Amino acid sequence: MKLNIKKEYIKIICFFFSVSILLVPNLSFADVLCSKEGYTIVTINGINTDKVGAETNMDKLTKTFGPSFSNQRIKYEYLLNQTHLGGAKDVVDVFIQDFFKTQSDYDLIEMLRDASNKITTQKLLLVGHSQGNFYANNFYAKVVDQDGGIPKESIRVYAVATPSNTVAGNPMPLSWEYTTSDTDKVINAFAKLPLTSSVLRPNVPIELKNGDNILGHDFAQIYLKYQAEKIVSDLGRSLNKLKTNDIQNENKPCIASPQITALHKTIGDALVFIDHPFDTLKDSAIYIANGIHNTFSAIASLFENNDVALNNPASAIVATDQEQKQETQENSPQNIIAREPKKETKKPTQEIISEPAIEISQNTEPTISTSDASQVVNNITPPAPVPIILFGGAGGNNPPDPNPTPPSPPPDTTSPVISFIGDDPINVIENTTYVDAGATALDDIDGTISVITTGAVNTSIVGTYTITYTAIDIANNIATLTRTVNVIYDDSNLLSSDLNANGIADLSEAEVIVSSDISLPAGEYRFNNLIIKNNATLTLVSNPSSANSFKGVKIRAANLNINSGSFISADKTGFGFNVGNFGPGAPPQTYDPDNPSPYYFGASYGGIGFGSNALYTYGSSTKPIDLGSSGNVTTNRARGGGAIKLIISGTLTNDGTISANGGETASGGSIYVTTNTFTGSGTFQVNGGEAYYSSMVYGAGGGGRIALYYQTSSFTGTAVANGWNGTGGPSTAGTVIP
Repeated sequence: MKLNIKKEYIKIICFFFSVSILLVPNLSFADVLCSKEGYTIVTINGINTDKVGAETNMDKLTKTFGPSFSNQRIKYEYLLNQTHLGGAKDVVDVFIQDFFKTQSDYDLIEMLRDASNKITTQKLLLVGHSQGNFYANNFYAKVVDQDGGIPKESIRVYAVATPSNTVAGNPMPLSWEYTTSDTDKVINAFAKLPLTSSVLRPNVPIELKNGDNILGHDFAQIYLKYQAEKIVSDLGRSLNKLKTNDIQNENKPCIASPQITALHKTIGDALVFIDHPFDTLKDSAIYIANGIHNTFSAIASLFENNDVALNNPASAIVATDQEQKQETQENSPQNIIAREPKKETKKPTQEIISEPAIEISQNTEPTISTSDASQVVNNITPPAPVPIILFGGAGGNNPPDPNPTPPSPPPDTTSPVISFIGDDPINVIENTTYVDAGATALDDIDGTISVITTGAVNTSIVGTYTITYTAIDIANNIATLTRTVNVIYDDSNLLSSDLNANGIADLSEAEVIVSSDISLPAGEYRFNNLIIKNNATLTLVSNPSSANSFKGVKIRAANLNINSGSFISADKTGFGFNVGNFGPGAPPQTYDPDNPSPYYFGASYGGIGFGSNALYTYGSSTKPIDLGSSGNVTTNRARGGGAIKLIISGTLTNDGTISANGGETASGGSIYVTTNTFTGSGTFQVNGGEAYYSSMVYGAGGGGRIALYYQTSSFTGTAVANGWNGTGGPSTAGTVIP
């Protein structure tokens, strides 16, 4: 009867365990919202790590890596991989996760539940340790690119002491995606088992020292102690690859919570019921094992410190027992009183030993007579007894430690020293490629350590940028160093101008005011502060015959202000009949009496001219620098719009009109603006020209292209690239960004 009850009990355990392996959660949202700002680093522990251990690992990683990265806060959390059946179930889980590649079980569902409340940023990095790596990989598989989950660009996995053969998100991990020691006995043993898959080979050497855990597997005490530099560097690179996204709504949770089924609850209740006796049994076994270990350690110390024990251990134990009894008797009040007078008449030990009590015959061992030996023994003070301490109990004087632990070194409170590679500051010409030279870091204790680089340089915008270097030693001392990078103008092709006709080059004046109509030929000009006022028009004349890719007018200025009623215009300065080039968007120029239709088409650029084919559009919509094309009208008023490029390091204020409109049948031109501050209520125009009427109707031109880039904007005006919708149309609009 008892046997049958045990069998049924085992069947119930197996049933719950098997179902938990196969259970797959359905996702639904929790109440925690998801921020695009900041990072979350989540640790997942291995076997036989309780809540306190999981928190300790997380806290140690927090102190090692620091509170922020790339000027954004890092939130640290842990997902507890609970221990079941005294660790027996967890060991079985490892083999099932490795061999069957199982992606869901009871503990994973619990981790997803916990994560739905703890993870509050889009950018997420999972750090698995030991068995926690299987859960990290399976966690990734459950949430990435799922409904209510996370896109791949926002989540990564980093592995420490991994028994797995992959790191989630990359089936062929790079060397910095995991850290496993060559002296990690747990991983080395797991890799040699016959039923396990291949394990990622060790990629770091760790030399274990006295006092270290002999298994070499601990997250905080081994890996963060000896490989903090590599792990910090690796985590920095992993975080640097994380991106925000438009998939995760900031008003919704980052990770959906799994729907908990009745079966899952039943399994949880069963594990709670079963885990308690197993935990009690495990604690008792540990207590007994520690007691045995302490007992044998004490006996070993006795042998090492007693010469008699080295020759005859059994007699040493008996002798010690007799000596303890003798000491008890001798220390009684009667014996103490009786011994007092004997101290003055007692002969020294050396005198007794020197008497001729030993007879030596040839080729025989020396012997001692009974009377002499008795006299010798009675006059030798016995050694103090060595107490045996069981289970770590107190009492007596412990023997000296044969391998004393050296005193701890003083705490490391000195930060590393970071040094530039290359110059500081650095001047970089705009629109060239900037490659940061980096920096090195040297610590007085840890030697050379890695450096994390943050910051970026946009060489398309003139200004000052900062690159920050950070180094953290094993003791969590942090050092930072910043490099200044100045993006400067390329003045190699700069032209001179004197718009206010005062005999002083505009570049040398603090302020240039244009109050009457004037023009600038194609090329590049620089001003400090340029103001167009009094209803004046500054005409920018493009050059369709130029061999340069940019054939218009480029203006650089600290500040540019176009007052209401004033203009900057490149209207009808693009391709056309009078310059001998109709442009790449023009319709066929050969009149064919049998097929006259193309002769009446309008020109294209960003939009399609009337009757033209979509293939006639050309140029970039994000960086527009092209001239507009002409239709078939052979007059100067049918030229395409010109090209304007404005690079303003301070503020662009447009309360007037900036335009590059096309003439009749021609397409609009281009306006390309980059500025720090953008304001005003004016207009940007690159409209296509209307149809042309004579003895026949010539089609209208398509719109041009506009791109406006800024750091801050309060601009309330308009930007248009319209086509024509009258007779001889319609033509289509061009492009406007944003």
